[in-house]
Amino acid sequence: VLQHQFDDLAVEHDLFSVKLRFGGVPKILTVPYKAVVRFYDPSVQFLLQFEPPELVAEIAAEPQPEETTPPLVSDGPKVVSLDQFRKK
Repeated sequence: VLQHQFDDLAVEHDLFSVKLRFGGVPKILTVPYKAVVRFYDPSVQFLLQFEPPELVAEIAAEPQPEETTPPLVSDGPKVVSLDQFRKK
């Protein structure tokens, strides 16, 4: 609750900060907007409640199989006669 005694209110796009005094010692309090769950103004009975966004798991695309060339069909092992390489 921030009501009367604060200084140096700074508002940024994702947070706000304010200087408060604890036992006379000034401290800067920084609050990200994501941390605010409720805002209430009792002078006009105004209440806002902030719900965190629903997390939706990203569905990963199924990996496509790599295109491979089909194995060459052979007529079986080839036998080479070594006689042709021997000296005569």
